[in-house]
Amino acid sequence: VDLIAEAEEAGVVVTKQSKMVCELNPTGGGGIGQTEITGIPVSWLIERAGGMTDGTNSVRCVRADGSSKSGIDVAKLEDNYLVYKMGGEYLDARRGFPCTNWVEGYDAQIFSKQPSGYIVSSDVMDERVCGQVNQEDAHVNRPNATICGTPEGVIIETGKPFTFEGYADAFDEAVTKIEFSMDGGKTWTAFDLGQTDPRQWVWWTFTWTPETDGSYVLMTRGTTDTGLVTDEGYIHKVMVTAKTNVEE
Repeated sequence: VDLIAEAEEAGVVVTKQSKMVCELNPTGGGGIGQTEITGIPVSWLIERAGGMTDGTNSVRCVRADGSSKSGIDVAKLEDNYLVYKMGGEYLDARRGFPCTNWVEGYDAQIFSKQPSGYIVSSDVMDERVCGQVNQEDAHVNRPNATICGTPEGVIIETGKPFTFEGYADAFDEAVTKIEFSMDGGKTWTAFDLGQTDPRQWVWWTFTWTPETDGSYVLMTRGTTDTGLVTDEGYIHKVMVTAKTNVEE
């Protein structure tokens, strides 16, 4: 409580929208979420404790039980927060009361509930790459373009617009384009997003009107600012059925 009061008085507390995503979140998966966080920059905590010495290259969060995940590269320190509120409310036990370590741009494995402190060190660090690859080194969830809220086989009305929605995410890379196909991938409708913030997910909507009765499959894929494209083996698909009289 005293630390929060000191940080608030110093004007360093940050409130912003931010995401958390599991490294294993698959195409079509729900292992991702976004909320408003309120937290204290870990960089401010380190400066308050005397700062870093020459050669320091990582910051390690220590949990209440003394355990720790891998270190955080100091280059990511500006994205590291000691979060004590989510959605404007103080954390409960489920969310890691009284606070949780939050690192934007990393997968959720590096997040830690109930931290007891931070250690700065000069440990040798391996490059951390978020996301999963298959045996052919193809990314299976980076970028991940997922359709949400449309049940498989749902009946929609012919001649009337229907809106799909979902998210696109690529961990620490920005999703700059989303494409949709309704003909099995023969043609794609592309939407350029410009420069998006990799610290947040992209929530998209796509409105389409079926002209005739029948079953249709929506396919979706994403592209990142470094040129990564959703691998064709991991494109999310959802089938809908259009009928003229939906009540029959």
